[in-house]
Amino acid sequence: MRKGIYCLIFRNRACRIAIGALGEREFEPGWHCYTGSARGPGGLLRVARHTGLKKRGGPRHWHVDHLLLNPAFTLVRTVCAVTGEDQECTLAGMLPGTRVPGVGSSDCHCGSHLIHSPADPTDDVQAIFRELGLSPVITTIKSTKNQ
Repeated sequence: MRKGIYCLIFRNRACRIAIGALGEREFEPGWHCYTGSARGPGGLLRVARHTGLKKRGGPRHWHVDHLLLNPAFTLVRTVCAVTGEDQECTLAGMLPGTRVPGVGSSDCHCGSHLIHSPADPTDDVQAIFRELGLSPVITTIKSTKNQ
């Protein structure tokens, strides 16, 4: 199975969401980008699990699942790249925006793997993937709605 890293790009309205043991978090309206690793079992198939979660429903295993299952958040795009290197934290640290403390980073020393941006971060994400020597593959999940 091909392994790599990915970003999930969401558009959202203002909301408050309980995220497991982290408790409730306030989310500003705009865009959020979550950086994840797909280097474990299943590799990049993890992205397919994320993109299908809202349709299937199911248990929340990761922080990002709370966003995926919340009606205030719409998954708009995924950006993926194959890599054998552990670049998840580097990528998350390079993304411009405001970090949402603690989200997605419980298994590392980063402050967060989720950023907020007032504008669509896709171009920045794609540029950072390339800066890291990766070939990003962008998939649009569905057209964005006004939220």
